[in-house]
Amino acid sequence: MLPVGKGPDMTGLYPEIEPCDHGMLDVGDGNLVYWEICGDPNGKPACVLHGGPGSGCSTGVRRYFDPKAYRIVLFDQRGCGKSTPHASDLRTDLSVNTTEYLLADMEHLRQYLDIDKWLLFGGSWGSTLGLAYAERNPQRVTEIVPRRRHHHTEIRDQLALSWRCTTVPGAVGTLPHGRSTG
Repeated sequence: MLPVGKGPDMTGLYPEIEPCDHGMLDVGDGNLVYWEICGDPNGKPACVLHGGPGSGCSTGVRRYFDPKAYRIVLFDQRGCGKSTPHASDLRTDLSVNTTEYLLADMEHLRQYLDIDKWLLFGGSWGSTLGLAYAERNPQRVTEIVPRRRHHHTEIRDQLALSWRCTTVPGAVGTLPHGRSTG
């Protein structure tokens, strides 16, 4: 991953790529979560956490990662994007669309894809969700790369206090206490 302006083309981003695998994961409670894999299937796993609510992963975020080095995992959180049912459907039960359920979905997806540890790359709400996941599953997170964080989220501020900042090659990242990038 490279900072914007340092990539292989004038935009600083990698070329557009298509998924090499995708599917719908049944996470229970009538919810199917859309996921896709891009890049090197044997590369370093990187989980992309989109903002929200209601949006989904965009194809442009794939371009932040070197597809020759990363196994890029994108997924649409419950009620978002290509996941079903969509939160905009008035019949959707939103009582099973909470942070707790989203964290469980991430762990379900990690296990389903047979990933031991992954980098978390989140924007806005995604950075908050990434911090919450890392707080709960520090042994499953190699780095956290927050971008465009949601500045009014109290839980994010509380969780961030329990992590120390460390430089991650090619990005600003956060690692659990006592961990290093080496």
